[in-house]
Amino acid sequence: MSDATALAGLSAPAAASPSFVRDAFAALGGGLPTKKHERWRFTSLRALKELNFAPGADALSLTLPAGTTATKGAPEPHDAPVDFAALNAVASDGQTRVLRVEKSSADPILLTHTATGVHYPRLRIDVAKGQEALVIERHQGRGALTALAMDIALEDGAILRHVRVHEDAGRSISRVAVRAQRSSRYEQHAITFGGELMRLDLDIVLAGEGAECGLYGAYHGDESDHIDTHIRAVHRAPHCTSRQDYRGLVDGRATAVFDGQAIVERTAPFAEAHQQNRNLLLSERANVFTKPHLEIDHDEVIASHGATVGALDDASLFYLRSRGISEDVARALLTFAFVRAIIDGVPDAALAEELRATLRERIPGAADLPEVPTFEDAS
Repeated sequence: MSDATALAGLSAPAAASPSFVRDAFAALGGGLPTKKHERWRFTSLRALKELNFAPGADALSLTLPAGTTATKGAPEPHDAPVDFAALNAVASDGQTRVLRVEKSSADPILLTHTATGVHYPRLRIDVAKGQEALVIERHQGRGALTALAMDIALEDGAILRHVRVHEDAGRSISRVAVRAQRSSRYEQHAITFGGELMRLDLDIVLAGEGAECGLYGAYHGDESDHIDTHIRAVHRAPHCTSRQDYRGLVDGRATAVFDGQAIVERTAPFAEAHQQNRNLLLSERANVFTKPHLEIDHDEVIASHGATVGALDDASLFYLRSRGISEDVARALLTFAFVRAIIDGVPDAALAEELRATLRERIPGAADLPEVPTFEDAS
């Protein structure tokens, strides 16, 4: 039974209803996910138990370039694991903002979430055959809960570059589902600056021959931040390529979770799948749980995966200090350079510069650093 069928008889609360989420997940045959659920074993939702889940005022603003239209439609049904996207379909009363890119534009689609209370934004982005678009999505404020569901459909030869900047200091649980047809490309740059609870489920299906996805992420957690990224990239057609490259800085008592999965099905010969997750621990109390993994059901494949968790390399620190650089500045340089390569890849020069400035402000001792080359092997 699909999520949509299970939730068909459940309506969104007209007033405060702390039991709403529990009722929704009960309708799906379970309850609010706990650490006993494999997909949630490193992420606790206990803080949501007494939350008033009634949806508040709309907190999403859109700026659309010429060639992109906006309408309203019904949510897409999914047979995905029980998650907050199913809840979103009910809480949003089935209303979906549908954005369709009919013609390429040099101007980006701007999506800004300014969170304060509880919100259930639902979006669908369709990119027409052979067209190209840039989406800049920003999460700001401090939300009690933002449960976002976004569906993306790329027609043959379409290209979508998606920059996701997360600065919401509250709780955010998002699911982005992408279906890429023949020779299309989806590219995501996910930059995360903290958050009491930030969970991103990214589900990619490379459905057409020659489809590609490039998934790049940089995150910085401090104090008691919790940053959780789950990726599932499915190769379903021949000659598809997927790349995952995530790098994190984890300080204070923060926790980072990375679960990256690449699946090559029998119908997908000549696949190429690469995964990498690298983390710097900046505090003895910080935690990282990382699991990049491959499921390959075909012999004709090129694949790699790897993960690292550690502190700054002593040899790199010694090299910089031997050149007269103080220890504090040397640490700041290497820490900043560790994730800068990901931010440099953001396909909007002004935004990339803004993100570099924000990162320098967050790293101890890095605020006054000059622009410096990237050190690919800083740890």
